[in-house]
Amino acid sequence: AGTNQTITNSYALWVDAGNVRFDGALVGTISAPAYSSTTTLDFSTSSNFHITLSGSITLANPSNLAAGQSGDIIISTNGTSRTISFGSYFKFEGGVSPTMSITNTIDIISYFVLNTTTIITSYASDFR
Repeated sequence: AGTNQTITNSYALWVDAGNVRFDGALVGTISAPAYSSTTTLDFSTSSNFHITLSGSITLANPSNLAAGQSGDIIISTNGTSRTISFGSYFKFEGGVSPTMSITNTIDIISYFVLNTTTIITSYASDFR
């Protein structure tokens, strides 16, 4: 436990009874890792990622997971049909991994890290 602190600039951020509170928008950086057929995201570098595919992809189990972390993984296709597969930490509704949408679209994986080996996900596809 610590003491209440206020950081003042054009927005306010403070701790109140163990809760972090702020005025203004909360904006996270979007990390854009280079495409690799097997991609391991480092969850200590960002909560939001954007991957532009130049081939099919395996999203391996991420490194540096922290329980309670959440964010989005945005996947852009570039005109050719692609496939996607996932490491065992990624858990999907009904236990079934999703199928990537058609070409020239954006798919979004929203996630919540339950523990260091379980990532609860929601997959939305075919944004144009």
